[in-house]
Amino acid sequence: MATELKPAIKDGMSQSERYLSSLDAGYFGIDEKNTTDLLKLIVDLSAQFNYYNFSNRIEGNWKDFLLSDPDILIALFSGLDSRHYTNEYKKLCDNLSLAENETLLAEGLKHIFHFIRDFILLQLEYQPVFERAENRHPARHAGHLLQQLNKLHTWNLAAVQLLGDEVRIAFEHRYLQPVNDTNDGDTGNPFDHNGTIREKVILSLAHFNRLVTGLNGKYAAILHSCRNYIKEQRPEGNIYDPHVALLMSFLHLYGHLQKPVNQLLQKHLDYYYQDIVGMKPRKEIPDKVHLVLEPDDTADNFFLNKGELLVAEIEGSREQLLYALENDVQISAAQIRELKTIFISNDNHPGERAGGAGAVREMQVYKGDYAAWQPANFLKDAVSSKAWPLLGSAQSELPAGQRTMTEADTGLLAASPLFFVEDGEREFSIKFFIQEQAFSRFEQHVEGLAKATSINRDVLIPELLNQSFVIAITGSTGWIAVENYVVSCSSGADADRFIEVKFKLNATAEAVGIYDKNLHGYGFDMAWPVIRFLLNNSSFHHPYSFLSYFIIERVTIKVNVEGSKLFKLKNNLGELYSGSPFQPFGPVPAIGAYLDIKNTNIFNRYTTRFSIRINWFDLPKEEGGFETYYQGYNYPFTNGVFKIQLNSVADAKAVVSPEEQQEFRLFEDRAGEGAPHLSRIKPCTTISGIDFKKIKFDNTQALQREWETAATFYKQGALRLELSAPHEAFGHRLYPLVFTETVMHNAKRFTKDHAIPNQPYVPVIRSLSIDYTLEHAEFTNGGAGTVEEEIMLIHLYPFGYHTFFTGKNSIYNYFVPPPDQESNLLIGLTGLVPGQELSLLFQLSEENFHHSVHEPETVNWSYLVNNRWNPVPASWIIQDTTNNFINTGIVTLKIPGDIEKGNTILNPDLYWLRASLPGESSVRSKVIALFAQAVGAVRLPGQHQFPEHAYTLPAGSVKAFKGKRAGIKEVRQFFPSFHGQPGETGLQYNIRVSERLRHKQRLSSALDITQAVLDAFPQILMVKCYNPGNSNAVIPGVDLHLVVIPREREDGGFISQEPRVNLSLLYKIKKFVAHAVSGFVKVEVGNPVYEKIMVVASVRFKNINGVYQSNGYYLNQMNEDIKKYISPWLYNASHDFQIGSEIYVAEILNYLQNREYIDYITGFSLVHFYKVMNKISKRLHAQVTDTSVNDVHTIKGSIPGAILIPARDHLLTVMDQPAPAAAEPSGIGRFTIGSGLLVNQSPGNEEREANTAAQLSTELYDLTIYND
Repeated sequence: MATELKPAIKDGMSQSERYLSSLDAGYFGIDEKNTTDLLKLIVDLSAQFNYYNFSNRIEGNWKDFLLSDPDILIALFSGLDSRHYTNEYKKLCDNLSLAENETLLAEGLKHIFHFIRDFILLQLEYQPVFERAENRHPARHAGHLLQQLNKLHTWNLAAVQLLGDEVRIAFEHRYLQPVNDTNDGDTGNPFDHNGTIREKVILSLAHFNRLVTGLNGKYAAILHSCRNYIKEQRPEGNIYDPHVALLMSFLHLYGHLQKPVNQLLQKHLDYYYQDIVGMKPRKEIPDKVHLVLEPDDTADNFFLNKGELLVAEIEGSREQLLYALENDVQISAAQIRELKTIFISNDNHPGERAGGAGAVREMQVYKGDYAAWQPANFLKDAVSSKAWPLLGSAQSELPAGQRTMTEADTGLLAASPLFFVEDGEREFSIKFFIQEQAFSRFEQHVEGLAKATSINRDVLIPELLNQSFVIAITGSTGWIAVENYVVSCSSGADADRFIEVKFKLNATAEAVGIYDKNLHGYGFDMAWPVIRFLLNNSSFHHPYSFLSYFIIERVTIKVNVEGSKLFKLKNNLGELYSGSPFQPFGPVPAIGAYLDIKNTNIFNRYTTRFSIRINWFDLPKEEGGFETYYQGYNYPFTNGVFKIQLNSVADAKAVVSPEEQQEFRLFEDRAGEGAPHLSRIKPCTTISGIDFKKIKFDNTQALQREWETAATFYKQGALRLELSAPHEAFGHRLYPLVFTETVMHNAKRFTKDHAIPNQPYVPVIRSLSIDYTLEHAEFTNGGAGTVEEEIMLIHLYPFGYHTFFTGKNSIYNYFVPPPDQESNLLIGLTGLVPGQELSLLFQLSEENFHHSVHEPETVNWSYLVNNRWNPVPASWIIQDTTNNFINTGIVTLKIPGDIEKGNTILNPDLYWLRASLPGESSVRSKVIALFAQAVGAVRLPGQHQFPEHAYTLPAGSVKAFKGKRAGIKEVRQFFPSFHGQPGETGLQYNIRVSERLRHKQRLSSALDITQAVLDAFPQILMVKCYNPGNSNAVIPGVDLHLVVIPREREDGGFISQEPRVNLSLLYKIKKFVAHAVSGFVKVEVGNPVYEKIMVVASVRFKNINGVYQSNGYYLNQMNEDIKKYISPWLYNASHDFQIGSEIYVAEILNYLQNREYIDYITGFSLVHFYKVMNKISKRLHAQVTDTSVNDVHTIKGSIPGAILIPARDHLLTVMDQPAPAAAEPSGIGRFTIGSGLLVNQSPGNEEREANTAAQLSTELYDLTIYND
């Protein structure tokens, strides 16, 4: 089978090439002689009949009598064919050129002399008659013909001198006369050249060619005049001699008798084809049209029945075309308000190109947000709107200007009151405990990535995790960006699997604030601070690739704060101000005096540690501290004697009994500089090591409400520092006594004075700060754990959010939104009524696709309920004429009854439908427009009063129903009709039947398949069928490859330089051929591979007829001429495509050199851009062949299905003076950015494979050059 499927036609077959003249019923007739043929027959026959004069004597024959009539002679002459003489002369010249000896030269030259002489005599034979009829026909060339005949005689005599009498021919002396000057430069000896006899003879052909060309011109002029004369005559108006009139009347009457005889062939064919074979002519195929209906404001739901009529107006016709609805349809008020796409790229990691692990995938989320088309404004908005990928598409390898989607911000929001820390050095730790199976997938991913990138696993994990996020936390003025963070994960020694995120805010950073939807965005309600973990789209390996595996089982939050000074202070005397030094226990401290420190955001149920740092003001500076300061008090005042007790406060009362309270030293001391037993007082006291069994905080955090109101008594969230020792406190009760005693003692005579005791020390705090830790954990996987609700987790979606954990235990809480479907179209609607039908028109761009290698995936339809996509039952998809989005069509759905608004992952004010695929679409359709309330209509058959072009109805032709239809405000037809075909003509019918009779529906050869495809698909202009074999096939493993070219215009001309067939038609052709050939043959259908040719040259222009033009003008003209040479089919509909053709370098150079505006060309070369399949990576690699580097004389397509086209720009250098130069290789810098490029030296197949293997063993660099 593979052998038989080799192409029979090298460059493919077009629709016009299917036509064989023998298939035309008028190709030959039973009696096909026309009037001229019959007249010639009569003239020849008349020579056999004698002519009797009035004396009844023979006087010649009737031939001379008939030829004496100018009308008969002109009629006979007009029937001659000039091409016969031209072809005959060419054959004689070819034979002469092949002569190998003088004998053959003489024989060939003599034949040429005979031919030219007879050609002149033929014209001279008819010339006397033309001269007699000069007043009726002004053609007189006899004098010129005699001159040419005499010239020929002179040349013959010169030939006799050169070759002998073997070349002599006879001339009638009545025609010979002296040769006058003809001013044509050929009166001399044509054999007067240097060289051998053969060279002289061959060079003389140029003279004979000019002679014959001149004779042909005279001959063609006579023929043209004769035919015009015949054409202008009318039988009823001509004046003939009586005997000629009778003859001409007979011949015209005989023509009427020929018609029924010659129609017998067509009647026989019709009888055989239609009655015996049973093949009937194909009837017309009515065209179809898509319409968008706009209901009245009062009509929100009604039905239209199948067959209801609409009218279309045809330009230039008063009649109206009728169209009927194809199906019953329900019309409602539903309209599309938003259109969005989400695409999750899922590609092999780049390391695979170098033999990396195949399991490593690179995933990233992209989003597209597009304006919904409104029917009333579509026509004016359509000019600026562009087609975009219907289900999204990969963007990473596209230039920035060609991207239709943007990188989506996805991630996780973690909210908790524990994050509300307003001051101090703040350290946050959020630990996510991951399901073991999910963490194992992460480890496998890392192992594969380590192999692909050759990075050590222990180095790779920190690199991955520490580039995963862009972290921010809510502040009072917006989001506070976290510049540095650390992400770590569990090791094998850890019992649990987790990742931990840590970051710090320094004391000068903004205070953490409560989330405000007006300030921080996203639009949800939240009364806590929020930490945002956005996935880092700039990471070297996108974190979605591995974070999408994670399922969170438990979350632990830990916040450490150092140096917090935001709290309220109150002692037993009243409120205190911490911004300046204050007396914590009043001016006269006593046992039981206290200081309350209140901040529910510090002291609450989540506080696991705190310490108090007190900086004292004006402490005693003496060695020994208080022991020295209180000398004379006769009381054991030491540094360590002053103590306080700690207690929590609730409802202004101490919570723990005094016996259970912890006691701490109020002052700390350090060793003095003097006596070892003496010490100084530290200026700072740190109270730490607090036993939380002896202190209790049951309250929650008040957050920002902490500062809203002032309270007389602290009800919760307060810590009390109560002075508990010594019994005399700071000695204020003792001071009057010891002072009096000292003064009285010093008043006595002959006694040593005692030092006056210092006044009792009143403790004054310069500043007070608190270090504390808040910690909390919650289970998220449905296991046993806390029921508290102090952690909320929110997924950030590309267009919204979803609060998936609020403290209520749930199952499978993914770290980031899970990759449900990779390719998604999201349709937001208003006016939707659950339970009704909705018809959507998808107008897709005929963007043309290359191959039919993949079957289109089944599109999944779903609807949004409670932030979850529920599938639409298959039975509720009433129709899909888009065939899973491979062509324009209508999708009709029955809307499920439980669809609802209020979803937060998208606009909550709309109903949402989704069309999606689990992977990337192989179709990659682009949408031009998408409308609701769409209907399809088909033309009623039998309306033949319209021209054929009316089978493609222009946009805007259908505007109304035939009768008034209640509920319809407007009918809009935005796009032309489609699929219409007129009935089969007789010639098309004959071609189809003849092909059918030949292959009998058993397609066993490439010719059979090609003709069958052209017949079944008249919209295809050309087909090439071939077996790829071992060539550089675009699709490996294919037995039969069809390349098809569409018919872009009715006359076979083309609009675009790269015409392509859309994917829908490719699938239809593939299905048609696959059913017609053996099931063991793998068939693929595709568009041509267009490979660009760039011309490189230095050129000098010349002014034409002295008119100066700029170099730019001539460069544009030269560019245009290059296009005409390489792609002539783009400019002339009679030129067919040549699939797999080649271009000769010398021919295109010669073509350009002969342009009238070009004076000189040098440094000429061609650059061929194409792509080859790498058998290892399975990727197409762009390459270039430069004829200045490679010793090639032709440029040919890299594969049999390639078509050579000109590049958009050519490298043309204008010279001032001609200077020869060799062609130079074209460097990278001379190419236009646009397509990948590897400079190729055109090695053989074996060398290519060896080079490929060698390259893969070394480090690769990808160089991308774009060539438009």
